[in-house]
Amino acid sequence: MKSIDRRRFLRQSASLAAGAAVAGGLSTQAGCGSSDGAGFQADWAKTPERVWIGRGFWANPLQDWRVAEGRVECHFPSMNRQLHLLTRSGKTGSGRLEMNVTAGRLGGASFAGPGSVGFRLGSKGRLEDYRHALVHGRGLDVGLTGAGGLFIGDINEAKAAEVNLDRQSVALHLTAEATESGASVTLMAHDGESGEMLGSVTKDGLPADSLQGGLALIANIQPLDARPANQQESDQAGAFWFDDWSVDGSLVDRFDDRAFGPILFTHYTLSRDVMKMTAQMPPVGANDAQTVALQVRKGEEWAPAAEATIDPDARTATFRVADWDSTADTPYRVVYTLSDT
Repeated sequence: MKSIDRRRFLRQSASLAAGAAVAGGLSTQAGCGSSDGAGFQADWAKTPERVWIGRGFWANPLQDWRVAEGRVECHFPSMNRQLHLLTRSGKTGSGRLEMNVTAGRLGGASFAGPGSVGFRLGSKGRLEDYRHALVHGRGLDVGLTGAGGLFIGDINEAKAAEVNLDRQSVALHLTAEATESGASVTLMAHDGESGEMLGSVTKDGLPADSLQGGLALIANIQPLDARPANQQESDQAGAFWFDDWSVDGSLVDRFDDRAFGPILFTHYTLSRDVMKMTAQMPPVGANDAQTVALQVRKGEEWAPAAEATIDPDARTATFRVADWDSTADTPYRVVYTLSDT
């Protein structure tokens, strides 16, 4: 059998995981806050440090992102790193969409340097399914390069030194307006601490469906003609942090049922009245709860059946229950308490 390293395995399994299952119905999302309606405001202040960003997000690739110091970090300097917002999407029609985020370079250095940060609007793939777009989607990239260039669409159009980046953080404010005939997008950059206006860029005449699709943060945006990013570290990329991500506007749709986790899926076997079940968890942090509970329905109440510790390598919780009544259907649920909800 051909050997496969951890990074390659995670890359190849991303498509399967994105399409396998989606947690249903729960509106409480780790790391997510929201205003009334479809508006969204990220809040990682109470989230323990961990690789898994939260059930409202999909990180590409998972292992290159983490929650640390009350914000999210893309700590591996490679191209086209994305953090998708699962529960919000842009839509067509006449209206407005806004996004904001504050970003800086890891290590506290000046923002100037290799790499870029920004947003992706209208992420779509060949299949009309948001899960496909999480891995294979393309969209309208909008951002700021570490050389001080603002751009909308193709990063090659960014002009160096438009923005003075002799500062530790930059706040990006995106405004998009659309009608049935087309869309216009404006990106403004401000000092992340003082709010001083640093520069702006506007592009008109974009296709009317430019805003329709997924919304994401991006670290190290690729040119439009670039090949898909590999998993290798690049001297053209940087490591960045992001905070205060918000989305709002009449062209934002809300989909709470797309949240995924923290229980990703379960499977079980039942043989000779012994039931064995495995719950697959994401990479939670050391300060998150480390146990998962199995409960069964008895009359009108949920009763504890078993408890399992999350394996630190496999990220699974495995239950074994003897004397299980294999002659009857038994309603069950798996319970895990997030530390940040």
